Amino acid sequence: MTPHIPGFAYGDKATTATALVHPIEVVSDGGHGVIITVAVSDANVPVGASYGVVRKALRKAVEPVTGDAVFVEKWETVTDAQGNLAWKVWAHR
Repeated sequence: MTPHIPGFAYGDKATTATALVHPIEVVSDGGHGVIITVAVSDANVPVGASYGVVRKALRKAVEPVTGDAVFVEKWETVTDAQGNLAWKVWAHR
């Protein structure tokens, strides 16, 4: 419990992250960011989506592990160890 100070917001908000069905792999990119692999089925990316829509959908998909203060730099589709299609996302804070 924290005191309420008028005019000061702590930035708390309800989580909007959805439950993921498949595990997410997170590794360092060797610099200031991370490389996150998330199953295609866990990222709601519409077929034929624009660059901005894909970036927004992938950002939302990685939020459970990165928090909401993350910048998605680039991405590509890959095949995971089980042969499933996945997104490989490079991101940083």
